Amino acid sequence: MDGTLLDGRFVMALAQRTGREPSLAGLLDNDQLSPTTRTPRIAAVFAGLPKSVFEQVARSLPLKPGAVETVVGLRKAGFVVGIVTDSYRIAAETVRRRVFADFTLSHVLTFRNERTTGRITLCPAMLHPKGCLEHTLCKVNVLEHLREESGVSADQVLAVGDSHNDICLLRTAGDSVPFESRGSDVSGAAQHTVVGDLRGILQLLGLPHPRQAEV
Repeated sequence: MDGTLLDGRFVMALAQRTGREPSLAGLLDNDQLSPTTRTPRIAAVFAGLPKSVFEQVARSLPLKPGAVETVVGLRKAGFVVGIVTDSYRIAAETVRRRVFADFTLSHVLTFRNERTTGRITLCPAMLHPKGCLEHTLCKVNVLEHLREESGVSADQVLAVGDSHNDICLLRTAGDSVPFESRGSDVSGAAQHTVVGDLRGILQLLGLPHPRQAEV
């Protein structure tokens, strides 16, 4: 979601909006903390914020060029398009509606009286006892769940990502695209590369471009 559909990073924009950048700074991208430790601690930074602020920030971040047209084009071609993100469901669902995707898989913040408690439930689909051998929490585990639950194989999946936490998924999916990747290791994990405009994915697949959509 961040850096692929959104031109920006949701938690950073949220921290800037609410004055919580100092509390976030020591946690974000801290490789000394495991994702299962870091993710709940980041969620705790935003304790007490109204639900409406999360939704407003997710609506206000600009979309990447061609985001809507690419999702719509893929769906018209028969793809089921999902947003698999380390961010929060309240943000992911807001972005899903903006780009007309089919579903989201993400971590879930707890809210009470329309304000977050700062507690989080990790996305069950990113955890799997027989999944990724390198990471406990990994997007590639989603593929294992899909295989078990619906019979979809990795060869039938197109994955798009931009960062290090997408590498396992990009390596495993039958077709994969790093969009404006953040490193050579990310680019090297996939079969194709697209920069500038997500509609390049449609071109790679030989699909038509829908008319430009208003969001």
